[in-house]
Amino acid sequence: MKKRHLDMTTVYTLGIYGLLLAGLLLLVLFGAGTYRRTVESQRENDNRRAVLSYLSMTLRNHDHLGAVTVEQGPEGDMLVLTDGEGEGAYATRIYLSGGRLVEEFSRADAAPGQGQVQSIGTCSQFDVEQLEDRQLRLRLDAGSVQVHLRS
Repeated sequence: MKKRHLDMTTVYTLGIYGLLLAGLLLLVLFGAGTYRRTVESQRENDNRRAVLSYLSMTLRNHDHLGAVTVEQGPEGDMLVLTDGEGEGAYATRIYLSGGRLVEEFSRADAAPGQGQVQSIGTCSQFDVEQLEDRQLRLRLDAGSVQVHLRS
């Protein structure tokens, strides 16, 4: 039987292949981490913009005389949007609750916190400012949106 021994050229060649494979593995790992962080950042940005768009659309949908008011909520300003009149009136209240911006739907004469609550998104700041008679500015973590009411 012949014994094979490795000469130095083979050792160097295997070493270079090993370094190349290790470098490619590190490149794939760093690339995957960068991609994950980019996607998470993009998702956060989309969620923030979606909350602002949702609020402006909701305000425009409730744009009729006396339907939009601002009251004091559990953690700051509360936007109250009413539908209907008298005993058959319903209200949509948007306010902060436990680090989330929530929307509550209930009868207009019910106290806040008595209706069906649905989360809109995470938020730590929600301020409503009346600029002129029919203009509102909503400020959130994601930025601000200005809505001009027609009625």
